[in-house]
Amino acid sequence: MQYESLLTSGLLHLEDGIRSDSFGLLVHSSLTSHPFTARSSQLVKEFIVDNLNSDNTAFRNNFVNDVKIALYRMRDSASPLIKELSPNSRVEGQYFQEDDVTGKLVAMATTVDEIFENCLRGLFPGASYQRKRTCLDVLIHLYQCFLKTAEDRKRKRGISEESKIKLLRWMQENGKCHLLSARSASMLLSGLLSSSNDLRNSAFGLLVTHFPWPLPHCDTYPWAEPTEILCLGLKLVSSPRVHECEAGSLLCKLSFMKNIIEKKTHMRNIYPKKTFDEPVRKAKKQENKQSRPIFPPKHESPSFHFLRSLLDSLKYQFTAMQQNALMAAAVTPMHGLVMALSQCVTEVPGCLEVLTGKDEADAKTFLSELVNTLQGICKFILELLSGRALNTEAKSDTTPNFSPSFGEMTMAITDVVSSLSQLQVEDGVDDETNSSVGHQLIFSCSWLSLKHCCHLMSNISAQLIQNNRLHSMMEDVEHVAIATALFDILTLCRQKGVIENCSVALSCLCSAFLTSSKSALEEEVEQLLQRTFNLISNENKQSSFSKKSAGLPMLVEAVVTAEPSQRERKLLKLSMLRLMAIAKKPLPDDLGDKEDLPQAHALNIMRSLFRSAIIVEDVSIYVSDVLQCTISGFSSPSFVVRNSSMQLFGILVSKLFGQKKVTEEHSLMNALSVEELFSRHGDMWQYLLTEVTSASEDLGAEGQDSCLTIRPGLQPVLERVSHNKIHGELLLLQELINQETGNDQRIYKIGQRLSQMSSWIGEEANPCAFTRAAFIRVLSLTLENVINISATDELVKSCQNIVENAGNMFTNFEIGGPELCSTIVDLAFAMIRREWVPSPGELAVNFLRHTSQDIRLATLTSINSHLKQFSSVEDVEVLAKAVIHCLLEETSHSNQSEALNVWAGLCAVVAVESTLKWDISQWQDLHSKLITMATGGDGSLLCASSIPALSALCRVDFQRCQDGFNWLEWVSLMTQYCQPDQSETLRMAVVKSLHMAAGKCFAALCEEEEERDAQCAVGLLQCIFKLLQDEQAEIRKSTAIFVNVFTHNASESSVECVQVNRALKRMALHFCNLFSWSRTALTMLFEWLSGSSSEAVTAMDEQVMVLVLKVSDKDPDFITKWLEDRYQTAVVEIGAVAEVMGKLTVADKSFFGVTGFSRSYQAVYKLLRSVVLLRSLSVSTGITEPLEGHRKELKHLV
Repeated sequence: MQYESLLTSGLLHLEDGIRSDSFGLLVHSSLTSHPFTARSSQLVKEFIVDNLNSDNTAFRNNFVNDVKIALYRMRDSASPLIKELSPNSRVEGQYFQEDDVTGKLVAMATTVDEIFENCLRGLFPGASYQRKRTCLDVLIHLYQCFLKTAEDRKRKRGISEESKIKLLRWMQENGKCHLLSARSASMLLSGLLSSSNDLRNSAFGLLVTHFPWPLPHCDTYPWAEPTEILCLGLKLVSSPRVHECEAGSLLCKLSFMKNIIEKKTHMRNIYPKKTFDEPVRKAKKQENKQSRPIFPPKHESPSFHFLRSLLDSLKYQFTAMQQNALMAAAVTPMHGLVMALSQCVTEVPGCLEVLTGKDEADAKTFLSELVNTLQGICKFILELLSGRALNTEAKSDTTPNFSPSFGEMTMAITDVVSSLSQLQVEDGVDDETNSSVGHQLIFSCSWLSLKHCCHLMSNISAQLIQNNRLHSMMEDVEHVAIATALFDILTLCRQKGVIENCSVALSCLCSAFLTSSKSALEEEVEQLLQRTFNLISNENKQSSFSKKSAGLPMLVEAVVTAEPSQRERKLLKLSMLRLMAIAKKPLPDDLGDKEDLPQAHALNIMRSLFRSAIIVEDVSIYVSDVLQCTISGFSSPSFVVRNSSMQLFGILVSKLFGQKKVTEEHSLMNALSVEELFSRHGDMWQYLLTEVTSASEDLGAEGQDSCLTIRPGLQPVLERVSHNKIHGELLLLQELINQETGNDQRIYKIGQRLSQMSSWIGEEANPCAFTRAAFIRVLSLTLENVINISATDELVKSCQNIVENAGNMFTNFEIGGPELCSTIVDLAFAMIRREWVPSPGELAVNFLRHTSQDIRLATLTSINSHLKQFSSVEDVEVLAKAVIHCLLEETSHSNQSEALNVWAGLCAVVAVESTLKWDISQWQDLHSKLITMATGGDGSLLCASSIPALSALCRVDFQRCQDGFNWLEWVSLMTQYCQPDQSETLRMAVVKSLHMAAGKCFAALCEEEEERDAQCAVGLLQCIFKLLQDEQAEIRKSTAIFVNVFTHNASESSVECVQVNRALKRMALHFCNLFSWSRTALTMLFEWLSGSSSEAVTAMDEQVMVLVLKVSDKDPDFITKWLEDRYQTAVVEIGAVAEVMGKLTVADKSFFGVTGFSRSYQAVYKLLRSVVLLRSLSVSTGITEPLEGHRKELKHLV
């Protein structure tokens, strides 16, 4: 392939954009049936493996799309080959070589199979979200590509259905691409247990769309059986953990939809029976023989029986919640079953039709009981949060009529927890911790139950109203009761997630009301608005709203936006007129600071309406009128009204002037003329004119007391107004020079004329630091832009005079001192660049020893920016000594931090190790100082700067003071500060340190070949691996660059800038080659692999195997004993974990220990992974017979 090396380098590049473009170039072709070459297929496979865990969203989207193109290209190129294998398609007399065709098909099937297997393996417990997301996206396209779907009939392009079936059948007959196997079904089921909604939905979609029912299962993967799926789902819906409940509800939905609603094998009519692999067919026959379903009573349908059992369980949990809220929230929370009912009743297509198919009366009774139960749950939770649940005197049949604050809700839950204090959630935990856990459990159960009850009630009502055959299943009174329940939640609850979900549910319900044929339901929507406005206006109300009126704005917005866009928006007009009338009402005389004012609620509701994208055009006609209410609110005596008016005004400004057309703030593109503004809002100008006139009359009527006075503190500033004029003219000159870059003569004349006519501005006679700084900056710009200028020129002499007299030019300026210091130092370095300073090192040292702290700081900053200008050995030595003096003597943390950066830069950029003559006592003092800073002894500010400086010190000291540096101490610091919980600055400092000293460290640890040094080296390797997987892309890239340089082969012409995952493998292989002599390194690496499920360990398996083979060649007896010990340890640990899993408790941090986030599940996965690795190592070394007994014992335990 032409340009192969260039394309390969692009696929391995560190930059995401370059890799993405290179992969797109590789897979795209003008012909979709153009086959890949062997080398191209290999590059595709390697690229997919290396980039499955990218966290760049744009790259990931392009990557998945390119993989899709590659898969379809492989399929389309293989379709003609399948036809050639058919004897009926061969032309008589035409040459045909079957081996070539078969070989091409095998190569294609192998590539697709490896992509499929890598995506399945990417769903392992502990895998990052990015890896799982990418793997599922690729699997979706892979299944759509090679399996028949309902969309195939709609497509006119692509291969035929018959060709698809033949291709898949051929691949399965040759042992490739078992897409519908028991293993793939089990892996996707594990994806349903993820904590992310989109991952669960993707896995659910794959199972529902492509897999037959019952799902393929066997003895190795028994948890894909229908009974196991349903039992697991029913267990998970009773968990207090949100993601477990959501996973359980999806499992219940899967069982309900496949077993009861569809009542058939999903793929039976699409693929012939013989297209499935043999194990799946045998497993299906075994399931049909052994399983005996438990049928419901004859008078009940299976769907009704299943949903009735869920409702009965929900009633039981509701009763438990009423009796003991804390115990119910911890053991039998309600929200899981509400989620399951919501998924089954409203999310399964055709469920309500099936439910009412046999007995409409029973179905009507069931729906009525379900809705009544949900309403009772909502009412009880509102009473619980308001403190009425324990107060028997305050209980009534009506809903509580006041909205408790978050503090009042906490006090109410505290009373509940205190009354049930005898319940211990965890043994050995004090009462305060138990109380905190109880609060969390009750609040979580309450919020989740309210959210999902709203969603379920609204969907049931809306679907029944919109379906003409089902609208009689619920009376109008019941629909109205659901709307009332949602209204109560929005007016009596403050939790943001609850009111957001409830507003969406109410909007859906109101939309169904307004589009129904029943006028009573349509009138109910208007009644909701009237009740809301009456609630706001009622002066004797007990409701208390805060946080921008809580749920009131969302309530009104949900009702108004539900109105069909084709009609006149009567509800919007009613709302705006009523809200403006409330906003204009006068405030009460006895105004309190903590009272809820109707005017503030009205303004907040109008702000919500103006922000809505659905009614953005309809609400714009009220901008002028609402603006008047807003401006009037600015002068209100109430802070709440003023604050609400200001927030509404910010929304109105964007409506008046529109959004920015360009990013520049003062661009004419963003301008709006007065004529255009008042032509849109004609009645606004008269109101604004009236307000301005009134304000001016009030100001003139106040008499002499209203005259403006000047504060005495402004007098010095006003006396120096001439200096402000000079400063502005100097700034104009700076801008002029910047625009005239390249015109040497004009720039030179500006600088020369300025130095001759106004040299006093830069001297001590000028007391203004700002004008002196601006003057010196103009001179610096002149020196930098004028090329042909002599050292004897008057302008140069003026600059030299300023630099030489810098020590006498500084006084204790209150304002402008740091800026003046910085400009003088910049001028000095501009002269150094032009070589007009005989000894730049001495000049820099003089500035570093200045008495002004600002001068020293500005000098250190400039030195750090212009390190390469100090090229001579003498200058570097003088400068290094001065910087060391600053490090040891400086008291300012800012100066110390900058000095540390200069020292690290000197050691990294300049060859300091060949110039400095060290004094051992000075080295020890500096080393002690840096250790103190690096350990946080002098504060966190210096910690990040001192780590690279310490690394630079060990680099300089490597040859001269080797006994004085402790590598173990340095590695411990690197290991401490590379952790994810450390700040990004500290982690980046560790990366800089690796660039400076990690290579020297590995070389020193390998030199003596001592086992204690190997232990230290493994710690440094773990540090590098953590940084290669850091959440910050910049840290990962910088670490990958270090790995590329460190592992660079001398025979290679240049250093490759490879991708992070490839850098992981290169680093692991290089380390194993360096420490192939170490038994300790082998043991520690294996223990690390066995005890971790992170992304890094996937790059270590092959490299550890290389290390084992090398050690085995040197000492086979040691490897045999080592493998036996590892097997024996695995037997003991797996037995212990199995015993613990038989006694699941709350202390295990998971109530059922079945999801990938429970400790027991992850422990089992790690142990089984270590067993697989041990098996691979024993086979590769040929040591199998001594381990056979341990292997059989492990097989029995597993």
